[in-house]
Amino acid sequence: KIQEKSTQSAVSVSNVVNTEKPCWEKIREQYQESPDFLEKSHAGLSRVVGEWYYDKNTKEIENNISESSVQGMFFLALARADLLSGAKKEVDYEEALSLLEKVAAIDPQNSAPFLYAAIIETKRGNKSQSEYLLKQASTTKHFNAYVKNFTVALFSEVKTPSDLLAAQDVWMATPIPNYLELKKVIDAPSNTMFANQLVQDGLDSERSKVTDLSWIPIEYLVGKKILDKYKLGVNIPELKQITANEILNETSKSVLETLNTTCDLNSLQKHLDKLHGHLNSDR
Repeated sequence: KIQEKSTQSAVSVSNVVNTEKPCWEKIREQYQESPDFLEKSHAGLSRVVGEWYYDKNTKEIENNISESSVQGMFFLALARADLLSGAKKEVDYEEALSLLEKVAAIDPQNSAPFLYAAIIETKRGNKSQSEYLLKQASTTKHFNAYVKNFTVALFSEVKTPSDLLAAQDVWMATPIPNYLELKKVIDAPSNTMFANQLVQDGLDSERSKVTDLSWIPIEYLVGKKILDKYKLGVNIPELKQITANEILNETSKSVLETLNTTCDLNSLQKHLDKLHGHLNSDR
């Protein structure tokens, strides 16, 4: 009888476990879509990356795209040169170079428009023009591919845990420039200043914490790899050291870990508080 009772109890417990709602279903029930957040983030991102990117599936604008913001022109130039992840347009190197020339005129201390123009000229077989652009880039002070502008514009409108999930979903489709082609064009002893520019954000000693909003880890990795190759990266920490020693990662990974542990959308409030603190400190 005791054994029979134990068996019945085990079956009863098993039934309770089996009828428990999955974690993802509990979270979905708590999620509240905010049209206000979606509208504001759309407006903000359109200003940063360009309306062409938001409407990337609209055929009508394929051959009649106009951008006025420096970021919109930069991203569109890369898309026209097949150098932008997730946003391929009909290749038009002439238009791409024209847009990058405009970006360089507006942001002359930024090496990015010169370097990507050099990549395009290399692809076209214009070695002398590529070298000329690299020489122009050597007078700049920093590298900015405007990805940070995109992430800050996106997360600035986050107000609730549900907003944070929506923002993370958009963040996974952040427009990423082709860093592999960038590495090819700057991988030379004479171009290590550009590798230094790529790691600079990660080495900023004035920042109290490092997050994906304020730097781009892939840029750091590319720069560090080049510096290591020419034995100039000895005093530059590995990416793992930076992420271990600083407050990092209000990213999808840490958000998912929290949700998987608690199954409670409100548990993301601590992530929101850190996010807002970081955004406020950067303003």
